[in-house]
Amino acid sequence: MFEAFEVEACDYLLKPLDAGHFERTLERVFRSIKLGQEERLLVQRGNKSQVILLSESVYCEVQGRKIYIHLKNGEVIDYYDRMENLKHHVDERFFQCHRSYLVNLDYVRGCKAGQVWLSCGDKIPVSRLRERELTQALLMHMKARRGR
Repeated sequence: MFEAFEVEACDYLLKPLDAGHFERTLERVFRSIKLGQEERLLVQRGNKSQVILLSESVYCEVQGRKIYIHLKNGEVIDYYDRMENLKHHVDERFFQCHRSYLVNLDYVRGCKAGQVWLSCGDKIPVSRLRERELTQALLMHMKARRGR
């Protein structure tokens, strides 16, 4: 019995095997693996640290010395840092479309005339120099997502 804790067993499957129970167990295992691999960002807010899932971050905005991370649920997390530091802690799904903005390409719904439209309804400015790069990054991102 105690060996189950050593190997981190998540369920017991008894014979004769019930296909439904087996399927539910596998789904639970895959969900826990996926959550364990989720990319995270650790931000320091005063004397507290907060973990933010990158998949929940729609876009990041810099105003002065403060960074605002806009989350999928509408919450905005703010903390003091620089854009350069933030860029080193996010993955390839984030694109800097403007000197003050990083967008999560998973949430981009379109771009036109110097703006990118996000699934949350916000419109973010895109610098003229980065419009073409953004279009290419979106195409590459969409191809990569289809390949998963």
